[in-house]
Amino acid sequence: MSKPSVSTIKLHSPATLIPLGVFAALLLLSLTGLFQTWDRAWSDLWLRTRISIQPLPLNPRIIPVDLNDRAERNLGVAVDSRRAFADLFTVLGDGKLAGGMDFLFSGSADPAADAEMVAAASKMDGLVLAVVPIDQGTNKFTGKELSAEEAAVLRSQLWHPNVKNAGRIPVAETFLLPNLSLAKSSTFLGHIGVRPDSDGLYRKTALFFRWEGGYMPSLALALAAFKLKIDPSQVTIDAGRLVELPAKDGAIRIPVDEEGYAWIPYPGSWDKGWKRIPMDKVVAAAADVDLESEMLDALGDGLVIAADLTTSHKDFGSGPYQMVERQASRAGSRLPLRLP
Repeated sequence: MSKPSVSTIKLHSPATLIPLGVFAALLLLSLTGLFQTWDRAWSDLWLRTRISIQPLPLNPRIIPVDLNDRAERNLGVAVDSRRAFADLFTVLGDGKLAGGMDFLFSGSADPAADAEMVAAASKMDGLVLAVVPIDQGTNKFTGKELSAEEAAVLRSQLWHPNVKNAGRIPVAETFLLPNLSLAKSSTFLGHIGVRPDSDGLYRKTALFFRWEGGYMPSLALALAAFKLKIDPSQVTIDAGRLVELPAKDGAIRIPVDEEGYAWIPYPGSWDKGWKRIPMDKVVAAAADVDLESEMLDALGDGLVIAADLTTSHKDFGSGPYQMVERQASRAGSRLPLRLP
């Protein structure tokens, strides 16, 4: 009677079949994205626990100015005509303050108001304006092409850092720019391109978009570079590892993935975050010397970041903290994304 071959014994033995079955099951679970779902769930739970027990310290010199629902109602048509923003710039200019504008200001709604904004911007300590990247990964751009003058302004604002590894940092086909006169008056431009994870939550943000051999930083990164007086040419990009910013008190290292995305450092819940100032209160101060004096005392030497948080536009996304809380509060830890 012949004996079974050694190869047959090994192939059908429990010691071989069990590991093969486990491997196949793990591979199947990985392909279905179950592990990623578990990982996100634990990360979100950790975020909620960290925020509840030990929220990140908030810099009191960062001052949010919100165009919220009430402010929009109070300002009325002054929002669409940009008169409200001209007044905002005027107050900031009178106080020699710096500001980042989470609004696009495309085209020209009111040439006179735009001219006032440019004049007021010249008196500010610094102005960072938003641009919108059109990713090559999206559908072919069918909008208006950049004029030669717009392209020149955009090129002048690109960063040319030390790139050790570009990885898969997204490439922009083009950008939507602010009104040309406003773009020229800016200290920096910064992109506001974001995308959610596959489950619709915003956990990470792109620090850069590539365009024509240069890099457009995010609005937040441009603001940090301005305030910390960082030379963009001294910034180091090593996609998959970190982005390093040279700073007076030591290098700032931001971990990033292969696409140059960094985790959003949610500091705490919405209701326990920064003290927020409605935009209509700042605008009202432009017409009243006493009010302006009080407002500038409140603003101090802070860095103002203005953004549209009106719910009517519904251009904000949910962060992991809000979803873990099962959206107990409509305002809970939402990430403002609409920057018109």
